[in-house]
Amino acid sequence: MATKVKKLDFYKKSEDIFEKYKDENMAIFLDSSLENAMGQYSVIGLNPYLILKECDGIFYENDVPQEITFEEGMQKYLEKQKEENPTSLPLIAGALGYFSYDYGRKQMGVPSGEKELVTVPEAVLTFYDCFIVEDCQEKRTYLVSNGISEDAAAEIGAMEKAIREFTEAGKKEGSETGEKKESGNSMVTENSHREKFRIQVHPNFEKEEYKQAVDRMIRYIIEGDIYIANMTQQLTIESEKPPLDVFYDLRKNN
Repeated sequence: MATKVKKLDFYKKSEDIFEKYKDENMAIFLDSSLENAMGQYSVIGLNPYLILKECDGIFYENDVPQEITFEEGMQKYLEKQKEENPTSLPLIAGALGYFSYDYGRKQMGVPSGEKELVTVPEAVLTFYDCFIVEDCQEKRTYLVSNGISEDAAAEIGAMEKAIREFTEAGKKEGSETGEKKESGNSMVTENSHREKFRIQVHPNFEKEEYKQAVDRMIRYIIEGDIYIANMTQQLTIESEKPPLDVFYDLRKNN
């Protein structure tokens, strides 16, 4: 692979850039909203070319079931596609995804005593051709392409053009609406379109059931069966608010 990396000659925060790519297929945003030594980089992954997934113990490669296990498929691909990273960036190639608690339980041979309330894959690794990496401390934005979907230089050129045009359009819209905020010694526009929505919250415990579960947990502690527990419940929330707006509100409030 002929991986190319380019630093933009202008700076744009990744949460603003993701507004441009939020509807792209399998686009992913790893957000370091707390700008400190533990949160230096934010990463956007674009143009997926391979999805490794485990669902109900079956391994899928790009949604096609395979005869081998998820672990065997992952190891096979990683051995074949090792990519060096000569840059200071946290990654320029590879996969973004997750391993669920259910996947971890399976590795340790621990069965679940609870019924599944939500069905999601046990593990998903999505390999991306392109990345947008923000250095939140140095205030720099980098574009990365591995040249798998298209020519790497062409992909980087297309991303740079799209981000530049999106930035200019946002400035124009902000100046027309008069919505601005201070940033250091300068004024920058902010496209604020957060609306309020009615919500309905449905817990998976009734009040008495929850109290009984807490009492049972206390008895387990007293009897020495457990010494620590994480007593949680699942809340299902109905709302017409777009998921990305929910995320942006959570990142701001947290």
